[in-house]
Amino acid sequence: MIHDQHGTPVEHATALARIAAALDRRFPHHNTPGDRLGRLLEELGELAEAVLALHEVGPALPNTPTGPSRDLLRLGAGKEVEDVLRAAAGIAGHYGIPFHLPAPATRTRGDDPPGCYRLLAELTSSAGALAAAVHHTRGMGVKQDKHGTATPTHLRDTVAELVERVLTLAAVLDLDDVLWACLGHHYRAYQRDGYLTGTSTDQDPADA
Repeated sequence: MIHDQHGTPVEHATALARIAAALDRRFPHHNTPGDRLGRLLEELGELAEAVLALHEVGPALPNTPTGPSRDLLRLGAGKEVEDVLRAAAGIAGHYGIPFHLPAPATRTRGDDPPGCYRLLAELTSSAGALAAAVHHTRGMGVKQDKHGTATPTHLRDTVAELVERVLTLAAVLDLDDVLWACLGHHYRAYQRDGYLTGTSTDQDPADA
């Protein structure tokens, strides 16, 4: 749970879906399926950069006033996880798919490079599968000739797989605290600025 600016608890998945919808309202152009896939790819690239930065500095980097502290790098990685989840929520919302956060896969906690690089590879594979599902849904290329008519269930499952792998990476890197702190901060900022509902104080229409 996070809490909105009035102290009301909000489920993580609900908050992500609302922020994704708020971004659509804030930036109403360039929200085609292709645009959304492009944003997802951009956020995945930034997440990979953040994970690489964590490994380059090592776990023992002191938190000093100069240079990138370990805490600052963790905060950046947590934000990038949130951004990937938000991009996935935007794709789900575009197709009317309820957005959920499945439990991350059980993995040994620890941020050893080989394990994290494998998770990044799996995450990239999931992103490719989601792109293929979106293209299939749109009838692009030979997708329908090869695979038949697209189904909402397949698209839903590919979104769920990507989200599960993002959450697993966050758990392995022990980023849950900074991830949800970032989400709460951004949710309250969008609420305060009026992007969640059109005003800074009104209830979200989904809750009315």
